[in-house]
Amino acid sequence: MREIILAHMGGPDTADELRMFLRNIFKDRDMIKLPLQGLLGPLIAALRFKKSLANYEKTGWTPVKKLTISLAAKLSKIFENDGLRVRALYTHVPPYIEEAGPDALVLPLYPHYSSVLAGLMEKRLSGRTIIREWHRQGKFLEMTEKNAANALSLLGSGEKTMLFIAHSLPEAVIKNNDPYIRDIEETYRVLAAKFSGFECRLAYIGKAGPGKWVGPEASGIIKEAGKRAKKIAVVYLSFPLDNIEVLYDIDIKLKQEAADSGAAGFARAVLPNDSGEFTGLMEKVIRENL
Repeated sequence: MREIILAHMGGPDTADELRMFLRNIFKDRDMIKLPLQGLLGPLIAALRFKKSLANYEKTGWTPVKKLTISLAAKLSKIFENDGLRVRALYTHVPPYIEEAGPDALVLPLYPHYSSVLAGLMEKRLSGRTIIREWHRQGKFLEMTEKNAANALSLLGSGEKTMLFIAHSLPEAVIKNNDPYIRDIEETYRVLAAKFSGFECRLAYIGKAGPGKWVGPEASGIIKEAGKRAKKIAVVYLSFPLDNIEVLYDIDIKLKQEAADSGAAGFARAVLPNDSGEFTGLMEKVIRENL
């Protein structure tokens, strides 16, 4: 039976898994390049563990793996009569993507292609078919627009800023002809045009390790809008499932920064997660690539 693999970095469910997750990330030269990586990577992972553990505990851990498994189960049922099995595998926690069968079709759950995300899977899964991107899908844009509009409505009347947020990457990666930031900016322009009556901004989060990363950082934009007593609607673009970057970095950290800066309100657009609408989009993407 041919496999369809839903793939991404994964996420830890326990403290032990978090140690493994951080160690795997900081030892991975395809993701973060460090001098003396074999020594420095585990050291950085160990130094970050305590703070990361506190953040995960504040969110009650994240449902990202549960959501991925749920999505895979729904898609398996849809493709059952096609003789296809759908399952979830990850790059930085088990079960790892190397378990994918030789004729597997791999669907990274990243809308935008990057050499350090879907590209990493291409390196590890030679010979398999990797779906590179799906951010131009009309249904993806429609869902994101609808969820952004709902976040705006939660804020009521008053002056509002729409802040579109994406995960950042090191500038060195982008200079190596990686299309990720260019495509994020394309998605931003398409969506911002739908909200031309509001101030729209694009910013980034997720900097890790040394070196320059693509900006501007979301924290600075949040503080600027807060000082003008704006209401802030946040729309996350980089990943469709609830994860630590959304549940802690945005929902807790940035929300508190907004309040401390004087923002009159803060709301985040919900993510598609394992909804029926998103399941239908993933079915469409898979069928287009079979």
